Amino acid sequence: MTTIVTGGTGNLARVLRGMFPDFVYLSKNEMNVTNVDNVARIFSEYRPTTCIHLAANTDVAGCEKDHRMAYAVNTLGCRHVADACIQHSTYLVYSSTDYVFDGEQGLYSEDDPPNPINYYGLCKLLGEFEVRRVPKHLIVRGTMKQDEGWKHPKVPDDMYQSLLLYSQFAKILASLLQRHVTGLVNVGYEKYNLFEYAKRRRPDIEPIKRDDITSVRLPRDCSLDVTKLRSIVDLDSILGLTDTQSQWR
Repeated sequence: MTTIVTGGTGNLARVLRGMFPDFVYLSKNEMNVTNVDNVARIFSEYRPTTCIHLAANTDVAGCEKDHRMAYAVNTLGCRHVADACIQHSTYLVYSSTDYVFDGEQGLYSEDDPPNPINYYGLCKLLGEFEVRRVPKHLIVRGTMKQDEGWKHPKVPDDMYQSLLLYSQFAKILASLLQRHVTGLVNVGYEKYNLFEYAKRRRPDIEPIKRDDITSVRLPRDCSLDVTKLRSIVDLDSILGLTDTQSQWR
């Protein structure tokens, strides 16, 4: 039984590597998801029972500037991987995004209709449609940040998400994998003000407004309802928290 991981040098993959060293982690050079022949060759070589599809371009502003690139990586890449999974009867696990929502409502459930307002969110949503063609698939929606610090010097104080650290997301994903969960699952914990969350990791951070970011439209509130996730796993236990603790502790 073989599990391959696309985007094998990314932040989430690096955390998973420490948890699952026997997985096959494939860099862009080893498996370029935009190249259908490359994808087919990798699947023929490894014949994976599971594929964790993490390869993506997550530069939201960059996707807005280069639609061709964004579509090739985030949508066509999913199509190529999904087709290979169908051919090899592979369980496909896909990391999507909360940016499939417009941010007008907040605390979105898996049943709420998506309505992306930027090209990154649109391409990731189209990627979800490709993944849904695979008989056995899992789509996880969420957003992740680095475990230490905060790389941006400024952050909007009028945005909300259900952020997790890469290490936290990896633990939840591992639990879902071990249970062979299928379908669509929101992955998060609480609803956070983005600036307040970031300030706990970088005290010198400066607040701005969402509209100050002119390179791309950003959703105001993409927080997620994780009721379904809690019905599957013991979320507080996985994150090492009690019912009365926040992950901000």
